[in-house]
Amino acid sequence: MKKRYHSDFILQYKLGLLPNDIVTEIAPSTKHYWRNQAYNNFFAPEVLYAQEKNIEMMKAYLSRRELIYAVKAMYHVFLVVQELTQQSKIWQKCANENKALVVQTIEKHKSVLGFKRALKALNITRNQFYTWRDASAYKASIFKLCLKRFPNQIQQSSVSLIRSYLAKEQFSNWSLAGVYYQMMRDKAIAMSLTTFYRYARKLGISRKPLKKKPYARGIRATAPKQLFHMDVTILKMPNNLKAYIYVLMDNHSRFILNAKASLEYKAIHTFQNLKEGFDKNGVNYVFTEKKLLCDGGSENKGVVNDLLSEYAIKKLVAQKDVHFSNSMVEAVNKRIKYDFLYRQHFDTIEALQRYLPKMIDEYNNKPHTSLFGFTPKEVFQGMEPTKHNFNAHFGLAKEYFKQVALPCDLCS
Repeated sequence: MKKRYHSDFILQYKLGLLPNDIVTEIAPSTKHYWRNQAYNNFFAPEVLYAQEKNIEMMKAYLSRRELIYAVKAMYHVFLVVQELTQQSKIWQKCANENKALVVQTIEKHKSVLGFKRALKALNITRNQFYTWRDASAYKASIFKLCLKRFPNQIQQSSVSLIRSYLAKEQFSNWSLAGVYYQMMRDKAIAMSLTTFYRYARKLGISRKPLKKKPYARGIRATAPKQLFHMDVTILKMPNNLKAYIYVLMDNHSRFILNAKASLEYKAIHTFQNLKEGFDKNGVNYVFTEKKLLCDGGSENKGVVNDLLSEYAIKKLVAQKDVHFSNSMVEAVNKRIKYDFLYRQHFDTIEALQRYLPKMIDEYNNKPHTSLFGFTPKEVFQGMEPTKHNFNAHFGLAKEYFKQVALPCDLCS
């Protein structure tokens, strides 16, 4: 009876993988036929050609019997070590301390070993793997956000580049924006300036300016109607007209006693503004020492000096009689411009004059930060500003919250 051979047997002969004692039992004519037979007679040619390199490698591997024995021995040793360590607390501790390495190893070799085999080999569960992998992704993010769920984060290499650039001595005097544009010119990063600021801030790196020498605290009164400030500010109007606004205020309360507007820059307008402000607020009935701080300009001389003598008010010229500037009234001038005047449109000086009383009234009745929430009018009339003004309000709010707050299931 004619012998029949399996196609795998024939293929092993062509690859030279059959033992010699078996090859000798095959008829020479059969071997000659097999040698001349093409590979595509055994299985699909396209599969064969795709696996040609693997077949050659397998042939070289199987031809080295000692290599086969070594791999088998290593595999059996691995099985024994795995069996011994699976129940060992030392192994679990070691795996927990090297989570990133375990995850990296499985990710790298799961395509060859298979995901389940890789997990079994390292004795961890599927849930453990995903937990450790997500933890590694969070740890790699400077914002502690998952890199897979939030893929728009820049890579760790770019974060290291930002840190290194900002730490360079040559950029120590540069602004953050300057360093950013240098990195863009060097093509080291590709991100917006806003993103760069965010990462620099997260790295704890900033370009804080040197601490300026604190300004000396200006002259201060201890009560209303002790010290007044007088100044003139300019407001540009249509047709290139300049309106001169004369402002008189109290130092202790920031209260504006009076304000006048004119197209002229003359001492007579200062005189009129001072007289109206003093008379309207009863300054002439105050018999304690009174002072007026103003600039040394011509608008504060002549008839102004006569009026101050009549009301027994001592005139102080800023940065001459005292070391301080007239900054308090200058700050008020800035506030009335930006909070009130720049928001209006005045076609004529008369329109501005009609608006000033309304502006002064609103300013004097607006809570002031430096007065701890009191208004300038309240302090000018005798109330003493204190930062503890709202303590009673806070106490009532706490008591009310205790009464209406719902019970917490977690705390009960």
